[in-house]
Amino acid sequence: MKKWNLLFVFALAGAISTTALAFNLNADNTEVAQKFLQEKVEIPVSELPMGVSDFISNDFAGYTVEKAYKSEKDGATVYYVDLAKDGSVVTLLFDGDGNVIEE
Repeated sequence: MKKWNLLFVFALAGAISTTALAFNLNADNTEVAQKFLQEKVEIPVSELPMGVSDFISNDFAGYTVEKAYKSEKDGATVYYVDLAKDGSVVTLLFDGDGNVIEE
């Protein structure tokens, strides 16, 4: 009888520790996901600043805007734009005035 009680105690302790570990992993994953979502939010192309739209029209004529994102970088609003043409994708990073920060 003592062996069964001991076995039960170990089984219960294992179940509790596994549940606690799974809860902590899920909490960590949620924090990472929330941080990513706060950093880069998808927006409609129509919400891009005029300077960004003008630059794309002039310098990337023939490209299609696949996705646009808005984010904060060094305290300023920036825009990530994925442009596609002939199966290739180019991602550009713009400031609010339409200047390319990074290609």
